[in-house]
Amino acid sequence: MILWLKRCILSNRPGNAYVEFGLLCPLLVTALGSVTDFGLSIWSRARLSDAVSHGAEYAAVVGPGVSGTNVQTAVSKAVTPLTGVSVTVTGPACYCVSGSPATLSYSGTYSNGCSGTCLNSNPGLFVQISATYTYPPIMPFYQQLANTTLTETAVVRLQ
Repeated sequence: MILWLKRCILSNRPGNAYVEFGLLCPLLVTALGSVTDFGLSIWSRARLSDAVSHGAEYAAVVGPGVSGTNVQTAVSKAVTPLTGVSVTVTGPACYCVSGSPATLSYSGTYSNGCSGTCLNSNPGLFVQISATYTYPPIMPFYQQLANTTLTETAVVRLQ
């Protein structure tokens, strides 16, 4: 009896492949979608980081005469494949650097140089560039597995 049942269940029947495919297909699509989402989110973070680096390089090359609007435009142009990126540029303004890890504290606006004194050093002219992008996942459950809000920040000393 058991041998007969084993032969019936394991025998080669035309519908077995369809049933097995129907059972495994959701798992395969889920795995493929998750790998794709992970790869696309890494790619999006790299594009965002590259755009912020481009803006930081632009600010460093132009120097103390750079405007925040021009830096924001440079970052927005460099992040072209991504849509809905929010770019914030703070400065140029005078900041004091202190602590470990280093933190910036506001010292005043820039007008022909930074004046004043800081606790450990002289104030410097800095620009802070921050870009935020919300990655739209392919698979709906990816938002529960990973943070879809990507943020990159760079601080550039101009003087």
